[in-house]
Amino acid sequence: MRTKMIKNQAMLLLLENFAKYSQSSGYCQFAFQLFVLWKKFILEFSFFSPVYFKNAHNKGSNHNFAKFSLVFVLLVMVVTNVSADDENWFYESEEVRINLQVMTDLEILPLSDKYIIEKVVTELSFFPRPDYRQEVLSLETPVTPKKVNDNLEFTWYKPKDKKIKLYVDSEIKTKNQYVKITKKVHFPLQNLPPEVKLYVQETELIDYSNWKIKNLANTLSEGQDDEYKVVFNIAKWVKDNIEYNLSTVTADASLEASWVLNNRQGVCDELTNLFIAMLRSVGIPAKFVSGYSYTNSDLFANPWGPHGWAEVYFPEYGWVPFDVTYGEFGFIDATHIKLKESIDSDKTSTRYEWHGKDVDLRVKPLEFKAVVLEKGSKVEKNVKINAHILGETVDIGSYNLLQVDIENTIDHYVPVELLTSKTDGIEVVEGIKYVILEPKEKRELLWKIRVNDNLDKNYMYTYFINVYTVLNETDMTEFKVKKDSTYFSDKDINEIIEVNDKNNGKEFTRKLDLHCNSEKEEYYNDEEPLIFCTVVNNGNTPLEGVEVCIKDDCSKQTLLISEEKKLEFKLENMPEGNQNVNIIAKNKEVSAYATLELSILDKPDVDIVILSAPEKVNIKDNFKLDFKIKKNSRSVPSDVRVEIVSNDNVESWKLDKLSSDQTFILQIQPFDLYNKENEITIKVTYYDEKGNLFSEQASAVIGLKDLTIEEEILLFFKNPGARGLSIAIIGISIFVALMLFIMGWKTLLKHHKKKK
Repeated sequence: MRTKMIKNQAMLLLLENFAKYSQSSGYCQFAFQLFVLWKKFILEFSFFSPVYFKNAHNKGSNHNFAKFSLVFVLLVMVVTNVSADDENWFYESEEVRINLQVMTDLEILPLSDKYIIEKVVTELSFFPRPDYRQEVLSLETPVTPKKVNDNLEFTWYKPKDKKIKLYVDSEIKTKNQYVKITKKVHFPLQNLPPEVKLYVQETELIDYSNWKIKNLANTLSEGQDDEYKVVFNIAKWVKDNIEYNLSTVTADASLEASWVLNNRQGVCDELTNLFIAMLRSVGIPAKFVSGYSYTNSDLFANPWGPHGWAEVYFPEYGWVPFDVTYGEFGFIDATHIKLKESIDSDKTSTRYEWHGKDVDLRVKPLEFKAVVLEKGSKVEKNVKINAHILGETVDIGSYNLLQVDIENTIDHYVPVELLTSKTDGIEVVEGIKYVILEPKEKRELLWKIRVNDNLDKNYMYTYFINVYTVLNETDMTEFKVKKDSTYFSDKDINEIIEVNDKNNGKEFTRKLDLHCNSEKEEYYNDEEPLIFCTVVNNGNTPLEGVEVCIKDDCSKQTLLISEEKKLEFKLENMPEGNQNVNIIAKNKEVSAYATLELSILDKPDVDIVILSAPEKVNIKDNFKLDFKIKKNSRSVPSDVRVEIVSNDNVESWKLDKLSSDQTFILQIQPFDLYNKENEITIKVTYYDEKGNLFSEQASAVIGLKDLTIEEEILLFFKNPGARGLSIAIIGISIFVALMLFIMGWKTLLKHHKKKK
């Protein structure tokens, strides 16, 4: 939380302008004290106020006192060194060199006299991180750490001292430096890199599925096609509507974004949680940054303290800082020191472990100390301001209109916080305005002013209104209040503002994307295909009443900005063949289409067609058996096995798939046949995609022509399994031959005996 110096008085403005020509500081201290006394003195007079001049028509003494006061002011112009320059140094410094110390004490507690301590390990996540605006000039630690999980791990082996000091003593140079976004980044975002998608996820603390968060973010984003403006609008809403509250409820534990929105309060962590949750709900990646920063708020005894802010992803440009607590939308001042970044505001900063026996470890909370070593030059002023007033003289109780023309003089986006001086007697409605200026953009801003209706009617009042930024880019205008002058009603001013702000320059885009796929491309006719669809709102306005339909099966949806919904459809009674499935998503304003091609299959089926098979064959002639495996179904049989069984012979073939008809030619040797009718069986087995087994079978009968005795004997020796008449003939022949052999053997023996 910070306070900003408000330049309330026209006199102070004169002092500050005169300072440009009077830099003599020798009189500064004395002159400033004198000015304070003068200011206190004139406030005692009811007829004069330092915030405006009363021009008396009939009281010369008042007029003379005013002259005296002006002369007195001119005498003490040297006090101008006591202005916003010193109070706003943290805004105006282009860079700052800082000494930052992160430290804690660890104490080893023995639990017995025989305790053992082998090592103490500490993993520290809070330490200065280098990035585009932060340079770590030096880093001193008690022992050399190593990088673990993007943290610093310190290890003490067998420490002799029971008290260990852990510290990171660093010198850092930080810069007040923009990420220069020179062109519009179109919203909603699409095609995010994988490493960035982590930062659109929902977490325990970034609970953006809460409908209040999503609806509010959509309302603030609706009609915008520029990411910077969407982020800016959400940041401004959080800044304006969530109270910074240091109650123990929010300070002691980081709470969910939904809690912050419901209770409209929180500290920096909670404000940032809500900001990030709203961004992620519309598809914008954002990360949480833990760090240390300076504040001038009276809420804190120490101006330096822990702080949290966000970084938002912009395609082609990277991560851009946004501090909703301090009102820094697209930049952070040079006192912000980054120590850690994470997916949400996890407060865990340090991990401790120790290895030993009969020992414990006591650890103090982390302490931080920051000292500014050097302030750099002031940042360049980027904005020109020109203030005008609608009514130069208005009546008491009238309204008036302040018009401020602002111009961005550089070629990248610039966030601007404009403030107006607070003045007794008038009220400037919405005294602070946050705006985002495109490169080189000129913009007109309007403030409604209400004049107090109880002013003294005998005087004419002159009011000075100062419009300025925290970088002291400023301009002043004035108007008079006098009885019976021009009167503007509240309605008159509102109508002017309404015409000026009509539609707020928004361009509403409605874009619906539909993507569908099926579980698989082919289904059997007894299955019910599943269709999965994703419908996404890629426009910048919510879409209501979106119907996603396949034939008469419809699902009605409401889609917020960047919201994605997944739907599932089941198709019934699909006819066989190639089917085009048309899916449509539409409401009264927008539509999207998707088409899928599915193949609805019957059960796999084949026929065995014997093309040629002779009834009788000559034993001396080879012959062929031709047959075809015919595919009858649209579905493709898989793991196909073809077997040919002929007598005791088996031959087989295997096909992974039968995508089309296959013809087989089987060469058969006649001597493989029996001397009778031979049945040749063709058997085909196959599977469908579910693993179900199917089979088909066909046969052909082939016989041998009449055989001679010689052929039968030859068949016997070539095919011993042959049966029939040939077997009997062969058997008799063998028997006769055997008998003749025996008879001949006996005759030979008798003849041999006679010789003896």
